[in-house]
Amino acid sequence: MTIDRSTLVVQAWKSSPAAPDAFRRHRVDPGADCSVVRDSTTLEDAEEWCGLTDLPALIAELNALQQKQG
Repeated sequence: MTIDRSTLVVQAWKSSPAAPDAFRRHRVDPGADCSVVRDSTTLEDAEEWCGLTDLPALIAELNALQQKQG
């Protein structure tokens, strides 16, 4: 799966074992901060609603983590 702005937060959060740490590096923890809406919120919406910073960098990091997994 390629992660982009329209990917649901929950999908991105579960995309790799290291994904939760990637989210935390970008100053949001959907497991706590944004748990009410993570199942129906896109990454693009999380940028506004959950305080996510630097969405393009997060997307790049999440996609790189998936590639590492093989």
